[in-house]
Amino acid sequence: MTFILAFSVGLGIGEHQRNFFRDSDWCYVYSPTGESIAVPLKSSPTMKRFADELLAVCKSKAKKGRDRTKPPAQFVFNVHRGLEPKAPLVFSVWYYPTDQLVDCYIEGTGSVALSLREEFQTEVKSFFARPASEIPSLIASLEFFPESFTHYRCLALEALGKQGKKSNEAVPVIQKLTKDKSPLVRIAAALALFRIEPTDDAPLRMIVDEIDKQENDEDQRYHAMEAFLVSGTKSKKLVSAAVTAMKNNVRTGASPFAKGSALGFLGQLGRSASDAVPEVMQALHDDSRHVRKDAAYTLSKISSPSEKIIAGLVKSLRDPDQDVQGAAIHSLGMFGKSAKVAIDPISTVAASKAGGTLRARAALALFRIDRDNRLVVPVLCKVLEEPDENGKVEAARVLRILGPKARAALPILMAQIGDSYFGRVAEETIKHITGK
Repeated sequence: MTFILAFSVGLGIGEHQRNFFRDSDWCYVYSPTGESIAVPLKSSPTMKRFADELLAVCKSKAKKGRDRTKPPAQFVFNVHRGLEPKAPLVFSVWYYPTDQLVDCYIEGTGSVALSLREEFQTEVKSFFARPASEIPSLIASLEFFPESFTHYRCLALEALGKQGKKSNEAVPVIQKLTKDKSPLVRIAAALALFRIEPTDDAPLRMIVDEIDKQENDEDQRYHAMEAFLVSGTKSKKLVSAAVTAMKNNVRTGASPFAKGSALGFLGQLGRSASDAVPEVMQALHDDSRHVRKDAAYTLSKISSPSEKIIAGLVKSLRDPDQDVQGAAIHSLGMFGKSAKVAIDPISTVAASKAGGTLRARAALALFRIDRDNRLVVPVLCKVLEEPDENGKVEAARVLRILGPKARAALPILMAQIGDSYFGRVAEETIKHITGK
């Protein structure tokens, strides 16, 4: 039998909660049949101790009253047991709102509270990583969890999908969930079906549709794009359809997060997403610096170097935001010798008064474009002599890539060896350069 044991405690307990908790030895259990029955908490010593501690805290808070300008906080506990009689109990905990509740929780239970929370979070994940022999437990969970338990249903679907063909008996239940009210559940169900039967493209077409659904919010579209990438499909037709849907998100995304997510996933598709180059190029001019940065990074991942693309990235070197400049520099460097026309503008950045991190990345790009560029090591040495530790660490990273070509930097590095963080970085960098 799969069941959930749940109860909530509000700060500033009202009459209803007082009546509910007048006897802390029991709480409600909701069974798969929908019945609600009372079960002794003492059947689980950990839960009993946990409940007693929290009840004492909440009773104390109830006497003092609470800040009426803040919403009441709640604890929700869940216990899961699989179909097998010997299946272990698994606990999990939610906090609402976190900042208000954790303070109360720590006040009442001290360090025990935090350790229990971590313990419960670990155990609840283990429930959804069960072996194939317990697939019936996961199926029962899907049939039992109410619609509001979106996260749990998605976890159960993920666990079933990972079992592949062993989860065939779950297919009828999962197919029903592809029509669920929750987009996240529909996406998880479609991915699970594809993992169970990889030769069937229909579930992935569902996921592509979710990427492009206007009624889905940006978080739901993000999960749809992530699910498509996780599927690992090699179908050119499906990838093309997904790229088209992602392009639409880049072009019409309502927020920088929506556009940036689509750009990131296009980048993960690599050259398969080359059809999206026009939309990504346009995103270089977006109002959001985050979108412009993501677009600059994405170009070198999805396309071969072309005169138009390199010109667009060179123009981004004049962007007012240094993160955007850094992304453009990175992509130009990744194009290697094909980006020789960018050497002069990148050299200008490397020799500028920009931050040390940006100049170090410019030096790396110059090295990737021209392995014999004489500006590279001097730029990195200058960054090493500056107080900006982030810049120095980045310069050291680049020097490690250069290896023996960076010997001119050894005196500066040796002078900075010590007990500090960068002192240790310098020592490791010397080993990379000298090979000792």
